Amino acid sequence: MTTPVEASDALMRAGSYVAGALPLLLLAALGGVVRSMQAGRCGLKAVAYAAISAGFAGVLVHLLLQSSGLPMGLQAAMVGISGYASGELLKIMAVRLCRWADSALPCKDHGDHQG
Repeated sequence: MTTPVEASDALMRAGSYVAGALPLLLLAALGGVVRSMQAGRCGLKAVAYAAISAGFAGVLVHLLLQSSGLPMGLQAAMVGISGYASGELLKIMAVRLCRWADSALPCKDHGDHQG
């Protein structure tokens, strides 16, 4: 069972991590907003979607780079670039994942079975 002191320490560590990652998350989200606006999608819904998907991509890249030992400035640049490219990257990954799933998993809906 967790003691109140252990729970407090865990909460402090989590808060510290979130506070450290927040600037990178915002940088990634800003990259997505810039990309959306450059593409001419300036509506609130489009910009919000771009910021959320870019923030998600930025968090994933940050988690991958966290223990890389790269300088923080380089990590921040990579997170920002991932946010800028997130819309296209997520589409590419979704297409590839769907192709892999179609080839790796039998599917009744596509007529892949007989009978």
